[in-house]
Amino acid sequence: MKRQGIPIEEFALRNRREFANPGITFSQELEEWNAASKAGLDLWQWTNGEYPVWFMAKIVAWYVSNLEIEQHTQDASITQGKRNSSTK
Repeated sequence: MKRQGIPIEEFALRNRREFANPGITFSQELEEWNAASKAGLDLWQWTNGEYPVWFMAKIVAWYVSNLEIEQHTQDASITQGKRNSSTK
């Protein structure tokens, strides 16, 4: 996954200070549940290990990637807003 041709994990967010930081921390289990829920999977089956481990890992990776995409989209939007307001 790339942003402006640069691997997203290497592309620094330009407006990190402007992101709302709720200061919320949570367990890996909750992150896995969020991933499973976002993917529309059954949480009972997830908790009881009824999905293959490789599949569960891919779901969590997909979920984390989507979070990164949301952050970079927000960052790009803030940057564009700054450009637009400075040209007025």
